[in-house]
Amino acid sequence: MAAHLPELDPQEEDNWEQFALEPGLYHMDGDTALWFARSRLTTNDFDRGRRQQQLLRALLNEGVDLGLLSQFPSLWDAYKENVETDMDIGRILQLATLAPAIRQNGVQHLYLTRGIEAWETPGGAQVLLPVWEGKDHLQETFSRLFRVPALNRANRRPITVEVVNASGNPDMALLAADNLAWYGFVPIIGEEAPTQEVTEMFYYRPNFKDSFDWMISWIFDKFRSEIQLTEDDAFAYEYKVVLGEDYNPCLNQLFQPQEFLE
Repeated sequence: MAAHLPELDPQEEDNWEQFALEPGLYHMDGDTALWFARSRLTTNDFDRGRRQQQLLRALLNEGVDLGLLSQFPSLWDAYKENVETDMDIGRILQLATLAPAIRQNGVQHLYLTRGIEAWETPGGAQVLLPVWEGKDHLQETFSRLFRVPALNRANRRPITVEVVNASGNPDMALLAADNLAWYGFVPIIGEEAPTQEVTEMFYYRPNFKDSFDWMISWIFDKFRSEIQLTEDDAFAYEYKVVLGEDYNPCLNQLFQPQEFLE
């Protein structure tokens, strides 16, 4: 990423500095959030798109947690000069009231990694064009927009996950819980444990039927075979995940498991 201090002239090249954000929790001001979404100095358009979706996810979470729905009319008055839409405020309010349920049921991300080809415009700009026919066409990708996500809680029981932080980084439990909640699990943050090197996962039911082990193993960058089946109906939750020093909360949605995408 690259950014500048707000008091400096953004048009002056020497005022910009490249920097990296290590995994953790960040409360960004508007300027930092804008460049988190726009920067592609050391990455590409696909990575920028991922970060833009991450920022929208954070805005949804903050809006729900802060109860901004009740303030929507006044917020709309403040932002309508910068937003162009053909929806009236009544329809926007109807959609806004769905926000808590949308977050609770999990949100799926779609990325156009296939069905596109590079093309140069007459003016020399490098763009991507959709491929509507052929082997890697876009029809299948766009058809997913009309399917119910696999982790929709309306179609299944809640899957609870206790998160025990043994990573040595106090932010990791919250980041893990956020990832779990975003993909439809119910996280419960337990007490911290002494630091350990490797993340461990336990499942406390007789078998993995309807456990969504293929998804939770991806969330924690583990093989499904690494989930330890520990039958114990007395345990309060389905899963327990003990975060080790190897835990990385940064997910690459380009590699979501195929079961989730279908």
